This record gives sequence, structure tokens and C-alpha cells, in this order.
Amino acid sequence: GTGHNTAYLETRMPDRPPMIINIESGFFDAIETTCYDDELDRASEHPGIMRLEKMVAGCYLGNLLRIVAGHLLPEGLFAACRQAAEEILEHQSSISSQDISVLLSDRSADLAEVAGWLENKLKLTASSREDRLAMVKVAGAIAARSARLVAATYIGIHKHIDPRLEQNHTIAIDGSLYEKLPGYAKEIRRVIDGVLQEKAKQVQVRLSKDGSGVGAAIAAAIAVKRLANDGDA
Repeated sequence: GTGHNTAYLETRMPDRPPMIINIESGFFDAIETTCYDDELDRASEHPGIMRLEKMVAGCYLGNLLRIVAGHLLPEGLFAACRQAAEEILEHQSSISSQDISVLLSDRSADLAEVAGWLENKLKLTASSREDRLAMVKVAGAIAARSARLVAATYIGIHKHIDPRLEQNHTIAIDGSLYEKLPGYAKEIRRVIDGVLQEKAKQVQVRLSKDGSGVGAAIAAAIAVKRLANDGDA
């Protein structure tokens, strides 16, 4: 969704009861970035940290598309309205992750919905089909990379908690990217299937609405149960 984080049930720690661990996966920094990621990071509120989150989360994907589009202007993108495009793409809030959904939803031959979006949202009235197709391709690449990186974090967790994948597991995901961005959920599934192969059937992925609220309720229930048990003792 807006950010990126993961929690999992840890059962492999010696002399410790099972516990839910929040790994703050958005802070993972040991990952190769592009010049576009580096530009986004430098202009962010917290440069140098949360690099994975800045590559996968809805808060940043639209801005990343804006940066890539800006770099493509000298290559001929929006040649018929380049000055207007330069002015629009200077603003960090000009493109959002919701806009990426608009771009990836258009199935028309001439990308008429994308043309309408460019005109209404970015005030670019002279786009060519090549301009529109370029924006769709870049948006698709950004969304696919996000899904693949997110899937990689899930696979890493599974290899930690069940290295041989001897058990069945469920990944419960909450967030607008997984729920609404075209192709996002399928890409996560495709990566898991490709990496885990015959073991992939043991990993289910499903939408879990209000995951944060459910998690808070579980934590509260555990705390109440422990207090009650302590009182009995």
C-alpha cells in the first residue's frame, strides 16, 4: 500500500515462545538501485534509508514514474509539448500510484484513456500514441519491479521459518497496490511460483482487508490472555 512492511510468526528461537516479529522490511537497504531510485531518495524526507520501501510502496511509485518520464524528455518523449511536460514533471506530486493504475488499465488500441489522463491530469494535450505507449511501458516496469521485490521478501521469510518448505503457509496482504493495481497480485504469485516451483502450492497468497486492525486485535487478545494466566498463577 502506501508503505511496505512485513510481520511473521517466529517459532525457531531457542528458549523463546512463538512470537510475531515485525521486521520493518521497508528499511532493507542491501539492494541494487537505479539512477532514478537515487534521485528519488535524494529528494525524499529521509535520504539514505528505507531504500526498499522507496522502490516498492505506493507512496513512491508515482513519483518514480515522474522521474523516469523526465529523463525520457531529451529522448523525444512528449516532443510536441516538451516545455509544458518539463514544467509539469518538475512537481513531485504531479503523478501518483493511482495514476499508474489508470495507465495500466487502458486496453484500447490508441490508448484513449491514457490520452484523457494526460490531458486532464497533466494538461498535456498534444501527446502521440508513442508518448502514451512509453508511459504505459514505464508504469508497467515500475509496478512489476515492485511486485517482484515484494515477492522476494516473502520468499526470504519462508526460507528462514521453513527452509525446506515442509509446511503450508499463508501470506496475508493488505494494501491498495495488491488489491487494485492491475497485474500486481498476479506478478507476486508468478514470482513465488517461479522460485519455489513444485513447493509453491504450499504457499497461499490472499487479500486480508484491514490487516493492521486485525493484527492489533490479535496482539491485544494475546496480552489479555497472558494477564489472565498470570492472575491465575
